[in-house]
Amino acid sequence: MRAQYWSLDAIFGMTVFLAGIIILLSVWYNVVQEFSLSYGYGAGGLQDQLVGLQNRIVFAGVPGSWNTQVTTTNTMTWNNISIGLGTGDNTTVSVAKILELAAMTKNNYQATKAPLGIGYEYYIVLSSQYFSNVSIGLNPATYNATSIQVASRQVALDNGLPANIKMMIWTNRTYGVS
Repeated sequence: MRAQYWSLDAIFGMTVFLAGIIILLSVWYNVVQEFSLSYGYGAGGLQDQLVGLQNRIVFAGVPGSWNTQVTTTNTMTWNNISIGLGTGDNTTVSVAKILELAAMTKNNYQATKAPLGIGYEYYIVLSSQYFSNVSIGLNPATYNATSIQVASRQVALDNGLPANIKMMIWTNRTYGVS
C-alpha cells in the first residue's frame, strides 16, 4: 500500500513540474517576441527590406513598363508586377512610375507592399530644388514608429533634373512582420 501512495505523489509532482515548464516556456517565448525587434532579427529584417527597397528604386520593375499595365483603382491588376521606379540604367527614375506608385498608394496602401517586396510600413520622399516634395506611403512620425531604418539616394529624373529619394522602412510594433 505504501508504493501506491508514492506513485501518486510522483505523478502529482511530475504534473506540477511539467505545468511549470510549460508556463516558463510560454513566458520565454513572449519575452523573445517582445524584444526581437530591438535585439534580434527584427531590426535585421527592417534593414534587409530597406536594402531591397533601395535596389527597387533604380530597378525598372517587372515588366519594365508595369506602370502602363496597371489600373490604380483595380488592385487585381497589381498581382503580377514587381514595382521598380527606374528606367533601366540604375541612376535614373521615371516620373511616370513615381506618380503611378503615388496614385496606387493613395488608393490602397496595403496592396502596394507586396509588389514593392515590403512587409513593414514604408515612406518614400522624392525631393528636388526644382519641384515640391512627392511623398509616398505612411509617414512614421504620424504613426509613432518605434523602429525606423532610413536611406537616401541621389538620382536623376527621366527629364534630366537631379533629385534625392529618402526611403524609410518602419514599424510601430515591437515584434516582426505581421
